[in-house]
Amino acid sequence: MDTPTDFIFLEESIAKKCNPKFGDREYLVIQTYPLGKTIRVVYRSYDYCDADQKCQLESLSHDYSCFATRIYHDGKLWIPGNMSGIPYKISEEQFWEIHPDYKSSDADGEIEICDCSYLYFVGRTSILTCLKNDNGRSINICPNCAATLQEEEEDDDDFVPSACRGCTNYHGDFYGDIQLICAIHPSGWSDDNCPDFSVDID
Repeated sequence: MDTPTDFIFLEESIAKKCNPKFGDREYLVIQTYPLGKTIRVVYRSYDYCDADQKCQLESLSHDYSCFATRIYHDGKLWIPGNMSGIPYKISEEQFWEIHPDYKSSDADGEIEICDCSYLYFVGRTSILTCLKNDNGRSINICPNCAATLQEEEEDDDDFVPSACRGCTNYHGDFYGDIQLICAIHPSGWSDDNCPDFSVDID
């Protein structure tokens, strides 16, 4: 006997949201910025024109987000051709699956996201791959887009003294190992009240 729950899925839009699997040659409108740990799919369709129109509307209606149309083919996301909508080239954005070892709170580090959507693990001393099919490998460049991956480190030598913050005279560039704070006070001012502090007034 059918239950009310069974009839919910007669509505196509609800069925699609509840079904995480995508059909071959299905067009997906995905959020490309800001990136999350998983790709956010905002619309699905088998009609390229329909998906592309929805993508344009999404981009217009969000000030701080970007969207793109992709086609799901052979288990990967592809960029569709402009006019035809057929798979043109492989997309940098993919549905990356994280290895279970890196999902736990015991992992000593954090999962970071490259600009292309690739996920990697930043440990205390190295950057590692953390995907289900490729994990534990030490990397310096993104295997997906070849961007240089760097661990964020604070450089104690490169700082803006508190007396110089907002001052138009501040220079701060390094010449060899020496930082030139400004032309008036090359080494900076000793306290927070520099007599030559200057601010642009528009």
